[in-house]
Amino acid sequence: MGRLTAPEIGQAAHRAGAAVFGRRRRDLASAVRRWVYDETRLLRWCVNLVDWEPTPPSGASLSIRLAAPADLDRWPIEGRRLPAGPPPSTESIETYYVGLWDAVPMFLVSVSRGPDASPFIRLAPDEVEVRGMGVLEGWQGCAGPGVTLEALLAELKAAGVRTVYAHVERGEVSPHLAYEEARFVPVALVTVRTVLGIRLRSVRRTADYGPEPAG
Repeated sequence: MGRLTAPEIGQAAHRAGAAVFGRRRRDLASAVRRWVYDETRLLRWCVNLVDWEPTPPSGASLSIRLAAPADLDRWPIEGRRLPAGPPPSTESIETYYVGLWDAVPMFLVSVSRGPDASPFIRLAPDEVEVRGMGVLEGWQGCAGPGVTLEALLAELKAAGVRTVYAHVERGEVSPHLAYEEARFVPVALVTVRTVLGIRLRSVRRTADYGPEPAG
């Protein structure tokens, strides 16, 4: 391969710069559109742990434990994707759990607690929200997320948690199946609208499942 000439280097740099500028311009335009108007619809899933009992394990050996810093390094930030909305407040507590199949880490689950931990619901002291689940690369599409959530629920119940919530965007099929497998119940449709930078939230009940908390 021959050495590039100065004009060729200049043209390549110009094309690269134009591509970067184009992406930034599109990102800025998208951010402005979301600031002017944006709408996200999420399904609120809930499980009451008072009467909930774990399913007897079968097949592969599954366990769950608190995540260590080394565990978090296995998942890039984009792999720990949270649902739409602002991040938890500084007063909230966010805890990561690792789901292991035959001692191999495969799933990372984020759990938040605190009254302002969720942008979608105000949590009581004995309530938590599952903020998201990451799957280690190479294991996407496997049948483990629902079983991992069940193991997490057993851990949370032992810690005194009474109610667990999760909010999943309507268009995401796999997470809905995982929560259904873990015996969560859909209880409300949450619509979050942004109008000129102002966030508005509406909640519509979808099932008769105990008292609906404020918010």
